[in-house]
Amino acid sequence: MLRLTDREKLVFYGLVRWPDLTDALLSKRLNVGRSTVTTIRNRLEGNKLYTTINVPNFEGIGCEILTALYGEFHPSAMYRRVRDIADEFGNIFFMMSMGVHKISLGASTTFTEIGRYVEDYHDSHHKIGLSSLKRHNYVFFPLKLSRIFRFFDYAPLLRDHFNLKIDDEPEADEGFRRIRLTRNERLVFCSLIKYPELTDGRIASMLGMSRQTVSSIRRKIEENGLVRRIRIPDIGRLGFELLVFTHLHINPRMPIAKRKKGIDMLLSGAQHILKISGNLESIILSVFRDYTEYLNTYDKIFGFYKENGFLLEDPIVKIFSMRETDLEIHHRYAPLVENVLMSTE
Repeated sequence: MLRLTDREKLVFYGLVRWPDLTDALLSKRLNVGRSTVTTIRNRLEGNKLYTTINVPNFEGIGCEILTALYGEFHPSAMYRRVRDIADEFGNIFFMMSMGVHKISLGASTTFTEIGRYVEDYHDSHHKIGLSSLKRHNYVFFPLKLSRIFRFFDYAPLLRDHFNLKIDDEPEADEGFRRIRLTRNERLVFCSLIKYPELTDGRIASMLGMSRQTVSSIRRKIEENGLVRRIRIPDIGRLGFELLVFTHLHINPRMPIAKRKKGIDMLLSGAQHILKISGNLESIILSVFRDYTEYLNTYDKIFGFYKENGFLLEDPIVKIFSMRETDLEIHHRYAPLVENVLMSTE
């Protein structure tokens, strides 16, 4: 297991919790010397202990629906061919598979578009013999009717794992303001998503613009809440072994407003890195150190859900081992953004 000093743990947490802060501002927030913050940041980056990405505001760029898919491949499937198929569908931004089991997350502009993707996806799988006889399951979340309570937020997990005594209250979501983007603004937006580590100067050189123009466009995009920077730690190297996907069918008499205690209880758990809910369905992605921790956590949470009548039926759970995954597509947003923004010309 990876060994970190106490200061490295604190700075690691800070880099994930406040990804937009400069070393100077992070130094003040953590009460750690600026040079120490910079040294530790360089060391963590050099060891590739986290990845920095820019996530688009899905609704802000014109998407109306988030979709979760889970199902089974044919046992004899060749996963290189599965990746080839996945690369054809630019709306998918996250995918994991292990053995015959698979989960994926995607976004679409309209229900018609996601319907076409579903039909094409199944057709492609059947043509090369990847689909099993069991149907795939889809969960649709219209963004105007759903809540994204947590979206790949690892800060609570690191705080708990490192046993840090630090305030971790979530900041209020300022939302976004829908604006029309010029062609140059769309080009810069796509570059920010595809190359999150590039400076404004590098992006300007690549696009044939001035650095001042790119910086001005970046500020406009960020100030209107159209993009958000997040950091994804390498949780496998921190000792976590399981990623768990859970699909909940909710009692129709228990919409989001009536199951607040259950949602608050779930979000108090640091293991849950993603939670998206509608009034009738909900999905959760969680990470655990081992199977025992998984059982203890789920028995507590979903025992509470059942006792309070929140669930229509037992949760559907898919468990993935970090060490045995066959295919991973993590946070691939560039094809989605390019498809949505550049198709509006």
